[in-house]
Amino acid sequence: NFWGNGSMPLSAQIKATTASTVWSFIGVEGAVVLSGRAKRSSDVGKASLVGFLGIFAIYVMVAVLSMGVMPAEEMAAQENPQMAGILESAVGPWGAILVNIGVILSLAGALLGWTIIAADCPYSAAQQGVFMKAFARSNKNDSPSFSLYLTNGIIQLFLIVILFNDSTYQAFYSMSTTMIMVPYFLSALYYMKISATRLGFEHSSSGDLLKARIFAFVGTVYGIWMLYSSGLNQLLITTILYAPGIIIYALGKREKNAKVFSRSYEVFIAIGLVVLAVISIYLIITGTLNPF
Repeated sequence: NFWGNGSMPLSAQIKATTASTVWSFIGVEGAVVLSGRAKRSSDVGKASLVGFLGIFAIYVMVAVLSMGVMPAEEMAAQENPQMAGILESAVGPWGAILVNIGVILSLAGALLGWTIIAADCPYSAAQQGVFMKAFARSNKNDSPSFSLYLTNGIIQLFLIVILFNDSTYQAFYSMSTTMIMVPYFLSALYYMKISATRLGFEHSSSGDLLKARIFAFVGTVYGIWMLYSSGLNQLLITTILYAPGIIIYALGKREKNAKVFSRSYEVFIAIGLVVLAVISIYLIITGTLNPF
């Protein structure tokens, strides 16, 4: 609502919808996560770009065309999935049936995709020596067996929690979105670093280098905006989930007989993360923060 109706200015609208937008596009990096299994590395970039543009086009069409079917107030009152009610209003009952079938197929695809991605991340980290060796175990089909069992076990626990309280889904998706914002930001920041130092760009043309620097800069600025728009309280809560990762990282380093922290500043980062996690737990217990 560019002109506003007195309830919320445009800047506040953009800030309020940033988390939902990021949540909608989480998973587009899936091709990169599984890039080690691709026959050609060039397919990874193409898959990511086509996937992003395809999702973007669908979202824009759904959002814009829906406004021509019914007022925003009626759309907001629709039950999930809202698109079923909207299409039913436009073409009749078969529209709702079509959308519901699409939702089933989408959920099945998402379940398969996230099962693979969630298991492959720690599996790849273990192969690189960052995580414990147990995560690098694979079965006869070269699938990350230990990582699959552990990650899916954790997912089942979260799903059980959601069953007991509907509001937890909103809380979990908000936390998940904020957590993914951190690696998105750090990835863009690292891309800006290597493009500035020309690391890996030694044989690139000046045009390609300039393009990389522009993308890296825009990505970094947007990463800062994402973290700001999510709110410091939400960012603080995510430390509760990030802090235990230090244990896995430390055990992985110990297995290699390597120093846990090779640089002195890493120690301060780890201590700071743990302290923030403890503060978050205390604030939640006292009721100052309420993630649910």
